[in-house]
Amino acid sequence: MNSTIEVDHENGEDVAKVLMQFVNAYGFDKEGFVNEVMRSHNTLQQALFGLFLSCCKRWEEHGKQGWYDARNDYTVKKSTEIMKLVDGNAYVPCI
Repeated sequence: MNSTIEVDHENGEDVAKVLMQFVNAYGFDKEGFVNEVMRSHNTLQQALFGLFLSCCKRWEEHGKQGWYDARNDYTVKKSTEIMKLVDGNAYVPCI
C-alpha cells in the first residue's frame, strides 16, 4: 500500500516520523533501503552514518540513565559498544 505523506524534508522530526512509519511495518523492505543507501553519493552515505552514530550516542546516554527496557535493550547495549569503539565521538567529517 502506497500513501503520500506530506513531509518538510528540512524538518528532522518529520523525516524521523516517516522513517519510524517505515520500520513499523512487519517485514519492512530493509534490503531495499540498504540498497538505495549504497547507491547514494558517498558524501550522503557519510552524512547518514553520522546520523546513525548520533542515534547511538543518544542510546548510550539513555543506557547510562536507565531510560530503556527489554524492547530496546540490545540497541542500547550495542550502541554503548559502538561509542566505545569511536571513543564516544559521534562526529563524522563531511568531505
